[in-house]
Amino acid sequence: MLMNQLLFVMNLTVYTADEYGWEDDGGKYNLNGYDRFFVSERMNYVFTGETVDYYVYVEDGDTDDDIASVNLYVGTNPVAPCAEVDLTDGGVSFDATAFGDSYSGADGNTYICRLIVDSTWTSPNSVAIKVDDDEECDSGNTTLITTGNIDWLNFNPGLGVSLDETTISFGKVIPGEVATSNAIKLKNSAEADSGVIMDMYIASDDYFTDTNNATSICGAGNGIRYDKFSYYATKGSRNSGDNNNRYPGLGESEGELCEANDDEFTTLTSYSGRDENEGHIEDMCRILNDWREASLLTQGASMSITFRLDLTDDDVDEPEECHGKFTNGKFHFVGRAV
Repeated sequence: MLMNQLLFVMNLTVYTADEYGWEDDGGKYNLNGYDRFFVSERMNYVFTGETVDYYVYVEDGDTDDDIASVNLYVGTNPVAPCAEVDLTDGGVSFDATAFGDSYSGADGNTYICRLIVDSTWTSPNSVAIKVDDDEECDSGNTTLITTGNIDWLNFNPGLGVSLDETTISFGKVIPGEVATSNAIKLKNSAEADSGVIMDMYIASDDYFTDTNNATSICGAGNGIRYDKFSYYATKGSRNSGDNNNRYPGLGESEGELCEANDDEFTTLTSYSGRDENEGHIEDMCRILNDWREASLLTQGASMSITFRLDLTDDDVDEPEECHGKFTNGKFHFVGRAV
């Protein structure tokens, strides 16, 4: 029986339906014409619809004609065949030393093994590549060669965000004043030991209204508009007083929205018309947005957020009267898995 060897090169994790990450110098990989965003913060967790590409060299000591098939396994289950590929296609040069000193290239083939994550995979599991060799052993059976486990992935870990307080109160606020709320903590409550990193976003309902009193009024109607509210967040030594929206992530990126004001609070944006169960974030502020990693929370970590309500009269046409209990409204928090 001849000895076969499999040499594993690399894997790239990407979003397929909705790519995530920042495209910058050295941050976009191109191998064999396959464009992928590489997110350095990502651990070994993957979600439904995402892909992991494994580039594998299979060498047969006799001839590559004896290689019958190369297949990708999750646990003990076969999930996909691997496709033979020429790594020099697309004008991309390939350094064979990536496969290690054992690479000869004379009697083998290179394959791409694409793992597409399935919704039924819901726990950590091994990934393996197995090869069928056409050469018969003394017993007359086809030889099956396997590398064993080449990777270990956490499939579809549970996600969640949580608050340590469910009520945000400004107390009694008099027109013409600025009031500050109690502080709350926003936590990445993803599945324990999952390693999931989440990017945090925030927005407000259009209005906070008083639905129990038809005579309540604040300004021109029965409600306090979203842009009367702002927030100040801290995470370790970082704070949102430096917000310049240079790194909006997947959130609001137009104009001067989501930038810190002179008082270091950031005015909230409107979440109007959004289904909170869909997790839309393109109109939301990335809570800390002055650098790439600013708004990221590791599993179990949290950030502190304080809100400010400004009832000073900044519009000469706006009535000064404001009375009522404006409790019908929500601040929205979304954590996006990186």
